[in-house]
Amino acid sequence: MSASFSLGHVTPARRALGRIRAMRKDWKYALPAAALALAAFLLSPLIITRGTITKGPYLVHPGKTTMTIMWETDKPGEANLRFDIGEALDQKLTVAAPARIEYSDGWWGDAPRLKAYLYRAALKNLRPGTKYSYQVEREGLKSRLHHFTTFPEKADRFTFIVYGDSRGNPLVHGMLASQFEKHSPTFIINTGDLVDVGGFYEEWGPQYFEPLTGVIDHIPLLPALGNHDVELDGGNNFARLFDWKKREPLVFSFDYGNAHFVALDYQYGTSKKMMEWFEKDMKKTKANWKFVYNHFPCYNLGGHGTAWGRATFVPLFKKHKVDIVFAGDSHIYERFYPLKPAQDDPFQWPVTYIVTAGGGAFLYQSVKHPLLAASGSLYHYMVITIEGNTLSATTYTATGEKFDQFTITKKGGKYTDDYLELAKPEQELIKATERFYPRELYLP
Repeated sequence: MSASFSLGHVTPARRALGRIRAMRKDWKYALPAAALALAAFLLSPLIITRGTITKGPYLVHPGKTTMTIMWETDKPGEANLRFDIGEALDQKLTVAAPARIEYSDGWWGDAPRLKAYLYRAALKNLRPGTKYSYQVEREGLKSRLHHFTTFPEKADRFTFIVYGDSRGNPLVHGMLASQFEKHSPTFIINTGDLVDVGGFYEEWGPQYFEPLTGVIDHIPLLPALGNHDVELDGGNNFARLFDWKKREPLVFSFDYGNAHFVALDYQYGTSKKMMEWFEKDMKKTKANWKFVYNHFPCYNLGGHGTAWGRATFVPLFKKHKVDIVFAGDSHIYERFYPLKPAQDDPFQWPVTYIVTAGGGAFLYQSVKHPLLAASGSLYHYMVITIEGNTLSATTYTATGEKFDQFTITKKGGKYTDDYLELAKPEQELIKATERFYPRELYLP
């Protein structure tokens, strides 16, 4: 029997202390975390184990024939990724030079500089729709066996999860993440704000990686960039941890089955460059279902009352027949009825807007309104299943209870009459947001 790498942050004590720091804004959950932190501090040795995997392994850049596996250690050195179809581990990829990261543990103030080493193993020429096993190996030590499945050529039925603003409360984030597996999602999307301060590298372990332990090693998570993710470093830590080359705007798209997904960069709501990229991307897709996710909402009555991209991207969403636009930032749940464009609007496509930002950050007050199909101030996540021309969605609370459900059906690429009958005038929502928030925060 081979030895195994230990998983988690550098030590239980530092991990627990980081949890208290992250939870400082929500005392309801901070008190039990404080008790756990004290026990960890008293019972665990403050020793860095040689060869410890401190983050991951986790998946990025999923595709039909590609997958990238990343992990972080506390010591440098050559490592091997062994992998193959099924349970075999006959193929090997060597990572000789991990990226070195230096940072300070902000908990202690004048703490010494720490070092971490980030490994990246990019796998290519894989078989579509195939389950692979993989294992990290270094200096005779081996991680446990992990798995991933490549995207298929076709998918008649699949499920994905949507949530956002998981920063600041690892306990709640972990409660949500612990439920993901039972839904058998093929991937997860996050509407942004993964940590309180993206430039504090020490926050990424307790706020993002630890709550998602046992999830992102076999289910890829594809986040949009949030405003907290860019604090202090302009998004450098976000880019390196998700293996993105630093670029502006940070946008990407991907396909799964008969659906197309686009992640936008909230910082560029008036950017001609991002608008042109979006138009070009959408013109290429022939997918039956189209989704956009972005951190700032275009329509939002509770929380911040955001009106992002009203004059720029909202017309493009209608033009390219986007079905749902997911957003975060306002820490509540809001699902608007599909919005019926004005009669003189050249693009007569009703888009549905959803704010899903209850992943862990302290909650804001929600509102009730005739244009809202559902709303609430609660921690939550969404499970969406697409089967041919039917989309089924359920929103769950942190304790696993159903909060909201809806179904969308298409026929010949158009919505059925029962869904169109639910549509509300877009102009009414514009007036409502102006009345609620005259300054239209974050406009456009």
